[in-house]
Amino acid sequence: MPSDNKSNSKPTAADSKGGSKPTTPENKSTTKTPTADNKSSSKPTTSVNKTNSKTTAANNNTRDATYNEEEGSVRMFLRGRPINLYAPTAEIASYDITKVATAPSSKLKLDWVYGYRGKDCRSNLYLLPTGEMVYFVASVAVLYNVEEQSQRHYLGHTDDIKCLTIHPNKLLVATGQTAGHDGREGKPHIRVWNSVSLATVVVLGLGEFERSISCLSFSKADGGSLLCAIDEGNDHNISVWDWQKNEKGHKITENPGQSNRNNIFCY
Repeated sequence: MPSDNKSNSKPTAADSKGGSKPTTPENKSTTKTPTADNKSSSKPTTSVNKTNSKTTAANNNTRDATYNEEEGSVRMFLRGRPINLYAPTAEIASYDITKVATAPSSKLKLDWVYGYRGKDCRSNLYLLPTGEMVYFVASVAVLYNVEEQSQRHYLGHTDDIKCLTIHPNKLLVATGQTAGHDGREGKPHIRVWNSVSLATVVVLGLGEFERSISCLSFSKADGGSLLCAIDEGNDHNISVWDWQKNEKGHKITENPGQSNRNNIFCY
């Protein structure tokens, strides 16, 4: 998207008498400062904002968003992570990143999730009485019906899920997520939810965990009234929760666990 200054002219280096250096644009993230010598032989490099029309920055509600006209891509940060979005081919030449567009009336609905996280997680695939398999990919808990070739999705988490367990009643599911880049929404926590209605029952441990929850297990002897969790922090703390008490549950006890990583836990 072209910037406010639509001229394609390049800034010139200082002449032999002036000796001054061209000024650097305010956005220095991808800018290299041109050098000037007495023979005016230096070549200025590409600027982000105004000196070159092929890359333009936006000052709207997106943080550090830039548009590259050659690639037709917008680079921005989403929850602290850099991502690239590509404009439709027909709109590359006229796309304006500084223009505030109204949101479309249509809403996107997740249809299918591919993959399964097994490289660093264990005991995270269960069969439900509904005939569905429940597992997770990224921040989505997937309920997959093999016979009907259909999926349902629990979308309550704000970052990657790292563990999953099933309540003894085979109806409730508990999932724990990792810490995200967003300090407000990305805190590691546990969610207990209904596998039929996909409604969240309770959210546990916001601000209580260090990095992520690596393992979860409901108590078996008392019918699942307690929930045990292992933190993936340096101390690998083991905490026990009365998840049905109050609106946010209650942490009964907490103790340091093993120094090595624990992906499997029975309670």
